[in-house]
Amino acid sequence: MCDDEMYRLTRSNGDPLFEGDIEIDADFHAKEGFFSTNRLWSLGVVYYTIHPSLRERRDQEGLVLDAIEHWREKTDLQFVERTVEPDYVTFKRANGCSSKLGRQGGEQLIRLGINCRQPEIIHEIGHAIGLRHEHTRPDRDEHIEIHWDQIIPEARHNFHRANGPTYGPIDFRSRMMYRPSAFAIGRLPTMSRRDGGPWGSTTVLSPGDVATVATLYAEEIERRDATTTPAPTTTPAPTTTPAPTTTPAPTTTPPPPPTELQFHDGRFVAHLDWVTPDGSGQGRAVPGSSPVSGNFYFFDPTNWELLVKVLDGRQINNHWWAYASGATDLEWDLTITDTSTGHQWTAHNHAGTRAPAFTEIEAFPASSS
Repeated sequence: MCDDEMYRLTRSNGDPLFEGDIEIDADFHAKEGFFSTNRLWSLGVVYYTIHPSLRERRDQEGLVLDAIEHWREKTDLQFVERTVEPDYVTFKRANGCSSKLGRQGGEQLIRLGINCRQPEIIHEIGHAIGLRHEHTRPDRDEHIEIHWDQIIPEARHNFHRANGPTYGPIDFRSRMMYRPSAFAIGRLPTMSRRDGGPWGSTTVLSPGDVATVATLYAEEIERRDATTTPAPTTTPAPTTTPAPTTTPAPTTTPPPPPTELQFHDGRFVAHLDWVTPDGSGQGRAVPGSSPVSGNFYFFDPTNWELLVKVLDGRQINNHWWAYASGATDLEWDLTITDTSTGHQWTAHNHAGTRAPAFTEIEAFPASSS
């Protein structure tokens, strides 16, 4: 394990927390399995229950089921509602979002605060099956520069590298990756890519996440497939041909609202991340009627939280201009990326304050236009 400074903890629901949302026991230093593959779910089957407390909180039970279905669709793991199985996960109402790392034995909780939406639930399920945060992997420093002077001092332990194996190249689109402004003192980022590329955070499992799970659980799934015995088949008795029936049209689940705004035929792309004491998430995009503007909302589609514009100022100062304005007092981070150059412009609002309008008339040089 790393030095003790790495393991300074914050607390939620009375349990110690590691790296902000991983629940551990107070004596975890003595537990060899904390970072070990012996915490995988046997045969790649995760048994779960949903606590009644989640049914009292808006549509959160549905968000849990949607997050589970996302894991089913993207990976070979099986999620089965628990009956009498001894090891299982319970999704339960709580303050903040947190989970234990891997299978712990017996009941283990995935705690969900009011602002834990589907992306956060997908993230916490990732911890429950054994995935660590991407930004603390052992080879992190080869790809990420940590700006220690921009991190809240009490939160610096969340950025220390961890021991253990890595699976595939570092993945900046991983659902297990911190946002670049995590635990920032001010508006400047706490992390940046050494190659200068965009961060590219996402609200769903990335192809890298899927590949990591496939590698991590390859042996368990192989054992499951080898022990699965198909049911015996019998020759059916001859039957008469029934009258034709009308097949109802298949129902489709509408896709979730987009999380990015595009301006000027897709050259500029904007993402918005929000943070509350109970969790975090991504703003939902509401494209504007013109190619220069759009809005984001957090929870209520009818309550737009932030107006964003990218204006063409090339005839004035040979630059594209960026503008953002909103009335919310939540903490948020806005990132606008020039997809033709990789250049980014960011704005940050501190929790508890209403941000002034942000205007930058030299946000993006026009050299590559």
